[in-house]
Amino acid sequence: MMEHTDSKKRILYVLHYSGGVEYAVKDIANSVSSESDFFILKSDMNKLMLSTIKDNELLDLEEFELSTPWHAQLIHSDEYKKIYSQILEDYEIDLIQVNHLLFHSLDLPDIANEQNIPIILSLHDYYYICPVFVLLDENYNYCGGHCDNENKDCGANVDWFELPKNIVEWKKQWQNEMKTLFKKFDRIITPMPFTKNMYLEHYPSLKDSDIEVIEYGRDLKRYYDLNSIPDPNNVKILILGAFLPHKGSLFIRELKKADVENKLELHFLGFASDELKEIGISHGEYERDEFIRYIEEIKPSFTGLFSIWPETYSHTLTESISVGVPVIASGLGSLRDRIERSNCGWLIDTTDVEGTYQRILEIASDKEDYEKVKRQIDTLKLKSSAEMGAEYKELYKKLLN
Repeated sequence: MMEHTDSKKRILYVLHYSGGVEYAVKDIANSVSSESDFFILKSDMNKLMLSTIKDNELLDLEEFELSTPWHAQLIHSDEYKKIYSQILEDYEIDLIQVNHLLFHSLDLPDIANEQNIPIILSLHDYYYICPVFVLLDENYNYCGGHCDNENKDCGANVDWFELPKNIVEWKKQWQNEMKTLFKKFDRIITPMPFTKNMYLEHYPSLKDSDIEVIEYGRDLKRYYDLNSIPDPNNVKILILGAFLPHKGSLFIRELKKADVENKLELHFLGFASDELKEIGISHGEYERDEFIRYIEEIKPSFTGLFSIWPETYSHTLTESISVGVPVIASGLGSLRDRIERSNCGWLIDTTDVEGTYQRILEIASDKEDYEKVKRQIDTLKLKSSAEMGAEYKELYKKLLN
């Protein structure tokens, strides 16, 4: 237990174990660190882990082993309730921000309401629309979260926890639970308008004013001369991210099959399967502060962001802009919205492999247009962590007062 040492408010961030959400939480915490102390409650199937943030590092405080492992159809649990209540009381939490409820029960909002602790829900993906949060059907096609009445085994697209076989029937129950859950939060926030509109589409009971948009901000050093001018006979594309089906791994394989003249030089930065390593150069996984080193080494003409589901923000797009490399990306979600808004690259259709291949060669052949996009990128202003922090401070202040 940690006792209050000053007048700072105590904020508890709730999320699942691993993934990009933790980076986002640290960024938010750092942006408001002058006014608050922070705790992170992470979960996996077997335990809950409580940490505090000091100098952007996590310091472990407690672990809570679960007698019954989490499963995808867990809604309420006396064991989770007891742990949540203990943490809120022992650490004198003033405000809760739920960044993800995967591997959690749905009890925390009830306990927060009972104890008059303000609670925020942050929408980082589409988990609350469908437990198959990648929104791909059983054939790896983007479905937008819309189902017919036939039984579908879409849950096979998520391999790190087990979902019911009849996902359509379970999704109906799930969305009914979510309608009730949303009412228990004092605020719902999300980083981009597209994500907000997705939730408004699936939950007509939500009003436009129920979801607030706070875009991410990051402090990234800008670079301007690390790209190489494209050669249409050897198009150097650096593809970023975790290469899973929803991130475009199947599309990338088909794209390279269309490249019978071997004009695409593909580089992968992030987790890549052995199959992808056979069609390009894998540089492995990387930490945030290592990104620039790979850009300097590879000097790509383009970064490729080929997700076949709608990204809710895309930090990799932000990183691409920061190093001055034009982007070729799928025309879905926040990738589409941000690229159309900033003119930092070109959009392609991931359902049309041959058309995309020809389009890439056209883009690489138009030096004038490439230079125009490059100049535009170099003028773009990225939102800073201080700007993001100001919005969060205002939100927290309203709720805490």
